Amino acid sequence: MKEHDMSEDLSKKVKQLETELDQTKLKIRKIIDYLGDIRIPEFEDYFATEIEEFANEELKKEEELYRRVLKSVKEREIISVFTIMREFSIGYAKATRIFTKLEENDIIEKSKDLGKPSRVL
Repeated sequence: MKEHDMSEDLSKKVKQLETELDQTKLKIRKIIDYLGDIRIPEFEDYFATEIEEFANEELKKEEELYRRVLKSVKEREIISVFTIMREFSIGYAKATRIFTKLEENDIIEKSKDLGKPSRVL
């Protein structure tokens, strides 16, 4: 009989724990639903502002660099991506963007090969 009583007690405890677990799951689901519905504007706005400010600063730096390169190019007969890289201590990607912009603005001849110098117009 003791085994039967122990089995009943254990069964009741398991049932009680299952009920408590279901209630806890329900509470967690309500919290998740609530958090999903609210917006934390300060957090989102802060990062949106930070990203925008960073992008604006980078754009200003690139525009200033372009002006410096343009001034240097006007004093030359030919220019290449590698010359821009060396003279302004910048990487290939940035120098290529500037070189392409110089071509688009008809400052230098359009080049079929970025590895070769272009004549300044």
